[in-house]
Amino acid sequence: MSITEYDPWERYIVAYDSRKVEQIQVREHIDGVDLVETVTVRPLRVWEKTDDGLVELHGEDAQQAMTDFWAQGDHQNNINGENSR
Repeated sequence: MSITEYDPWERYIVAYDSRKVEQIQVREHIDGVDLVETVTVRPLRVWEKTDDGLVELHGEDAQQAMTDFWAQGDHQNNINGENSR
């Protein structure tokens, strides 16, 4: 097996979508007045590197790939002493 099969940073590409999605959130302020906020987010997309090129992942496959990808980042930060948790 190659290193890319073990290393999520080599196996997956995680990037922002070019679209922007606006969400409306209502939260209660400290003085009891409801605040209405609009939040603009950019969805994440996930691709897996294969011998034939890139394949976009969706649903549970994308969620698992992102979990592996971010967990690897936390692991690397802990090794390098950059994570203060």
